[in-house]
Amino acid sequence: MNLQYNNRSIVFTTSIFYIVLFVYAAVSKLLDFENFQVQLGQSPILGSFAGVISYVVPLAELLLAVVLLIPKFRRFGLYASLSLMVMFSAYIYIVLKYAAFVPCSCGGILEKLSWQQHIIFNLCYVAVAIIGIVFAELPEAKKVLLVTKLILLSALSVSFIVALYLYSENLSHYHNNFVRRFPYDARKVSDTDLSFNSYYWVGADSSFIYLGNNTNPLLVTQLNYNLKPTKRFLLKLDDYSLPLQALHLKFRDSTFYAVDGSVPAVYRGKLGNPTLALRWRGKRPFSYFEFIDSLSLVTKTINEADGQGAIGKVLLGDAGREALFTNLLEKQVDGNFDVDGTFAFDPASGTFAYVYRYRNGIILTGPELTSPRRFTTIDTFKIANIKLTYVKSRNERKFALPPAVVNKSCTLSGNHLFVNSDVRGRFEPGEMWRQASVIDVYDLRNGAYLQSFYIYDIDGKKLTGFHIHQGVFYGFIGTHIVKYLLPKGIHETQQQLIKKK
Repeated sequence: MNLQYNNRSIVFTTSIFYIVLFVYAAVSKLLDFENFQVQLGQSPILGSFAGVISYVVPLAELLLAVVLLIPKFRRFGLYASLSLMVMFSAYIYIVLKYAAFVPCSCGGILEKLSWQQHIIFNLCYVAVAIIGIVFAELPEAKKVLLVTKLILLSALSVSFIVALYLYSENLSHYHNNFVRRFPYDARKVSDTDLSFNSYYWVGADSSFIYLGNNTNPLLVTQLNYNLKPTKRFLLKLDDYSLPLQALHLKFRDSTFYAVDGSVPAVYRGKLGNPTLALRWRGKRPFSYFEFIDSLSLVTKTINEADGQGAIGKVLLGDAGREALFTNLLEKQVDGNFDVDGTFAFDPASGTFAYVYRYRNGIILTGPELTSPRRFTTIDTFKIANIKLTYVKSRNERKFALPPAVVNKSCTLSGNHLFVNSDVRGRFEPGEMWRQASVIDVYDLRNGAYLQSFYIYDIDGKKLTGFHIHQGVFYGFIGTHIVKYLLPKGIHETQQQLIKKK
């Protein structure tokens, strides 16, 4: 009788340990539920399932606490508790050893523990569960069978977490349900107030950065790499007879270009000579452009045959040829507004990337603009959410409502595509979206989403444009130009590419 009483006392005591733990842990999660969801969303293993798990875990903990209170079901409750605690321990071990980053810890008092201390705490509770199970099974239990059951249960629990990790990694990179990962922060290293918000990136060389100004189209501001202005100078055109409306400057390979897509025309001149000569005069207007090399540029234009948006290519040789690529952009609504987007070209990798503005599409090609590869950004906007109306008196089609912008701008650097998204992801705190802009990073080789990072507002103003140069982030926020070091993993990769060059 004493032996049975002692066994029941030990089983009861171990159950109380678990009841206190589970009730406290569940209540802590539920009282700070939004933060708990955010933490799960940042988990390298559970992020893809954060929505379901955020409800399942606290409910399971409360249910197990109730089961452990009932003597008839106490043995089952201890087995289930052991399985759950083994899963928690396996989760922490995988995060520490194999995950790309280590997320925040649990809430409540346990948040004060480091991950190493947390796994020791969990293993102690694993031991408590085993002790409870052993005494619950006595005296009729066979030792070999009991040990086999414990080993098998633990193995199944660990296997479940491993499978979840492998599946989650695949989901996160290729089938993301819009859960961003923020493993490391970008670090601001410089910030200069330029006094005006009309500046934009023109280009850079080994010594200086060159900025253009929308209000004074031929003014160039020269900065050193600490973002301190060192000189301002005005460029000149050798021909002012054209009806220029939106002159935009570019600089590459010691050459300045002045481009106006509304005319359209391209002027060119060498650094040190303020006069730019008219190099090309075309027939097909364009709204956006990027240089592929010194004699060719890619444009966003209109196909005259059907009035739909298309990608064009201009060759600035003696003949000045123009080509039209009508099959790159995919129509959804009208073939014009719905295919609007932003694009970039990386000379080092020879990659051209087009990112749709109102939906989650990415197009990657080489400089020939053939054989496109198509991927998606991690948001869920597969269809452009735009409403159009026709103004008969002007014979124009316009937006009936402000469009839902998905991707604001992009740039390329090495094997990475950087996209400034305008859509808040799942489990992201609203406070961050009120004080920062988000940059999503993708791997150009396979289209996989890698991670995201924040660029913080200045004086309530958000990021309006950015560029990656020599593995460093440069952004325009209000009247400021800022310089950030990229997050740890991305920064290291970028620096390796620079050294290879």
